[in-house]
Amino acid sequence: MQKAMPSSVGMWAGSFAESLIDDLNVLKSAFDDVDQSPLGSGAAYGVSLEIDREYSSKLLGFGKVQNNSLYAQVSRVKSQAVTLHALSQIMLTLSRFASDMLIFTTSEFDYFDVPSELCTGSSIMPQKNNLDIMEILRARTHRILQYAHANNAILAGLPSGYNADFAETKESLLVSFSIVKSSVRISNLLVAGIKPKKDNLKNGFSKEIYATHAAYQLVKKGIPFREAYKQVAVSLDKIPQFNSVEVIKASSHTGSTGNLHLKKIGQDVTNAMLWWENKQNIFYLAINKLIKPINQQGPVLFSHVPLRF
Repeated sequence: MQKAMPSSVGMWAGSFAESLIDDLNVLKSAFDDVDQSPLGSGAAYGVSLEIDREYSSKLLGFGKVQNNSLYAQVSRVKSQAVTLHALSQIMLTLSRFASDMLIFTTSEFDYFDVPSELCTGSSIMPQKNNLDIMEILRARTHRILQYAHANNAILAGLPSGYNADFAETKESLLVSFSIVKSSVRISNLLVAGIKPKKDNLKNGFSKEIYATHAAYQLVKKGIPFREAYKQVAVSLDKIPQFNSVEVIKASSHTGSTGNLHLKKIGQDVTNAMLWWENKQNIFYLAINKLIKPINQQGPVLFSHVPLRF
């Protein structure tokens, strides 16, 4: 929580973009886990009828058949656990964003301009303009973590086969999806509405924030870093007032303030969205083929909105 080194809004925002990409990869893993058809497994022990599980799986657009009939039953809550874990990863990223926004929009920092329609007032203090939505989002992150734990707690120790205990896990899954979707939407609204206050950001660059950069300058002259560190530490009042933009650009290695690779992040996001839209298309095409026409105009088609993060 103390001043450290020169950074940028790009570095800060890019960290959330990369975190969400990782979260999407976790979500993809959860999708692969559940993308298998349990149909035809009966009450866990198969059925003595001539059925084609592979055919029904293909008709419904599943990636494969879940082979073992007993496991098809007992895996239900396990698959939910994997899904809830993926959802919690998204919320952990958004919770960090919420905490940062709550700090950076205080009058002490005042780094961002926030649309008034996203803020609430106080019941007694006329001057208050609170970013309550981020406080609520942060609290709901803990709810998702609690739901994930509740799901796993019910699963732990159950014997093989179907257990009526499974029914008690549905609330955790359905409510979690609702919370995460609304949290993503509200975060998108905030990201689209905030504007950096450039002057306030620059004013935060007091001389001591350049201490490490000053040590690096000595290292470039051949002084070992431990000695450069000591020299700067005992003469903090003599640190030059460096140009903040030049200092930020001076770190040019991959992923540093001067080389954020934002185009790569953008391409990663695009690739992730294409993957999800492809999976959605496979599902909706399969479902539409199964729907019979209700009149001569043709079948009732499911429509969908591509997933957006």
